[in-house]
Amino acid sequence: MLISSFVNFLEEKILATILLIELILLFLLVFNKNNDIRRSIIIACVLWAIILVLFTEMLSLMNGLTQRNLSILWIISIIISSYLLIKQVPVKLQVSFSSTLDNRDKIVAYIITIFIVATFLSAVLFPPRNWDSMTYHMARVANWAQNHSVHHYATHIPRQLFSGVYAEYIILNTYLLNGNDNLANIVQWFYYISSIILVSTIAKKLGLSKKSQLLAAVLYAAMPMVVMQASTTQNDLTAAFWTLAFVYFTLDILRVLFLINEVRICVSLFLKMGAFSFQLNFKF
Repeated sequence: MLISSFVNFLEEKILATILLIELILLFLLVFNKNNDIRRSIIIACVLWAIILVLFTEMLSLMNGLTQRNLSILWIISIIISSYLLIKQVPVKLQVSFSSTLDNRDKIVAYIITIFIVATFLSAVLFPPRNWDSMTYHMARVANWAQNHSVHHYATHIPRQLFSGVYAEYIILNTYLLNGNDNLANIVQWFYYISSIILVSTIAKKLGLSKKSQLLAAVLYAAMPMVVMQASTTQNDLTAAFWTLAFVYFTLDILRVLFLINEVRICVSLFLKMGAFSFQLNFKF
């Protein structure tokens, strides 16, 4: 009995990590192409989001959103990414950012790290508990998991059906793979870190120095509303990330006109709208 419970526990935790494993593999694939850490993180997030949405929608069409089916699809994706990575010529990872910073700048970097660690502990140790989480973010995830589909269901809370779904798609994947909602808050925290990286990268794209990039990052990381939401299941930071991604790739395309950048712009805007949908009121 105890052995069986322990095996089930390990199985759940291992399954929950496959999302992260695929993201890391995508990062390595992209990094081998452009040798830019921050840009590779951003592009990997876009690719990972596309895969996640496709898997969720595909299984939903067949009422097959279960732990087993999701696990199979993500494992197949990991195998494919691993194969592609093995075929590539590896690029040596070089990180020299800190070497150009003085003591004051390092203190700023430490402050950002403190915010990241503190919000991570809050996200992991405390379950979803605020009003929005209870009324529709987690409620819709529980209904989707129960119905094995993201189709509409009977409810007296309309925003469970008509609000943006992307952030909850990620929570649904973690919920099903992990078997509980322990990792639900990690979604916002992940996009908290990703947005910090994006802010600094946009600053770099605008021609600012490394010190100015660090300043831009800490100003974003320390914003009260950002910090408060970094450990919840709300979707504002997810929407912020895709808005910033849209800005980043727009700046990118102004410099080098490639079709691939246009595609990334469209994907970023689409996922931003999916994370935090716009409401249009028509009066007749």
